[in-house]
Amino acid sequence: MIHDLEPGSKNMPSANKVEFQRQVAEALSDSNRTAFRGGIALQLQLSTTHKSPPHAHTIAKNLLDLLGCQGPKDNNWQKTRLYKNDVQIHALSVSCAHGQEHPSITVVARPFANMIDDVELAAEATHALAADGSDEVEREREEDWIGSFRRLLTNEAQYRTRGGDRLYESMIKMQRFYAQRAFLNGTSAVSIPVLGWLYGRPKGPFMQPLLEPWPSVIRQTGLRIQLGELPSRTGESEAFKQKIDEALEDFQNRWGWLITPLVVPVGLQVIVQPNALVTVGTQHDLDNIVRDYLLPKIVPKFGTVSDHKWTIDFDEMKRTAPDAAKLWGPNPLPPKGTKDGVTGYEVWRLPPGQPGFVSVTMTAQPDFEGDLMQRVDAKIKCWAERLDEEASPRRRYAGRL
Repeated sequence: MIHDLEPGSKNMPSANKVEFQRQVAEALSDSNRTAFRGGIALQLQLSTTHKSPPHAHTIAKNLLDLLGCQGPKDNNWQKTRLYKNDVQIHALSVSCAHGQEHPSITVVARPFANMIDDVELAAEATHALAADGSDEVEREREEDWIGSFRRLLTNEAQYRTRGGDRLYESMIKMQRFYAQRAFLNGTSAVSIPVLGWLYGRPKGPFMQPLLEPWPSVIRQTGLRIQLGELPSRTGESEAFKQKIDEALEDFQNRWGWLITPLVVPVGLQVIVQPNALVTVGTQHDLDNIVRDYLLPKIVPKFGTVSDHKWTIDFDEMKRTAPDAAKLWGPNPLPPKGTKDGVTGYEVWRLPPGQPGFVSVTMTAQPDFEGDLMQRVDAKIKCWAERLDEEASPRRRYAGRL
């Protein structure tokens, strides 16, 4: 955790770059470890204070480069850098909050193999914690919101006649919010158990026949934006960008009644399966996929914003709830230049297969459970606490014997 250092793009002052690398090297030394040699799961959590900060993906690009070996003259990189090359990153999560009081950069790294072990454990925790049926109730409630909103649209004339235009518009606004959250977080997003299945977990002979079908299920679901294979040869990028335009237009045609306009801020959840025939050296870095292909298309197409504050009508709040508006302060919005974007993004690279694909969904934010990496850790912690609570009476009883 690096405090009081403003996150920046490639234009970050040289002194700040040196200080960032110094603190990373110090953290490695304090934990008695050297650079990661194999695959990594990496989280970047950023807070900016600058009046015109760069967007999250440009900050991430700079930091990812600074975390790696700095070239052939960087002879001490194994002791001072996090990894040799960012191609080692198999799962990446980036989140950014602009307009904060204090700047900070938090880097969380773990071996990717350990991350997948944790995904498997968290999937088991998810099933154990859901034994009371509360998850099923929540899923039914989410489906109710989507169905209720659809009925409002279908029977607009009837509702307007019955309750008047003002009531109808209020109902539309409220139910669109909850329906979008239900669709984006509960219906289209990959859950912890599904993520485990995509990586062949839990281990065992019964899972082997599912290793091929599960990526196919993700690749074909109409609830996500399916983009086909990444370009792997010179001249294929423009054709891939055209595929993105077509996929986004198709998604808009099918789900525009629900997601247009977006009234919730969103992040991106991306699943990538490289083609098994493409050599490792030519595979795209995860951050490049988001920065070069996805954000330039998705942000303008759906009007996504980088912070939940942009979805709040503060002028209306001042008029109808002045006391609540005062709590936000005189300037509640982040810097204007940061509006267009997403709250964050996470990308997971599956083992190679055929065909390769990129599958994307927008996830509603703020989701207080966090991204998949944060939810994995939270599920394991919650289950451990539950088991500890259940064990406490037994320990007290055993102590009296």
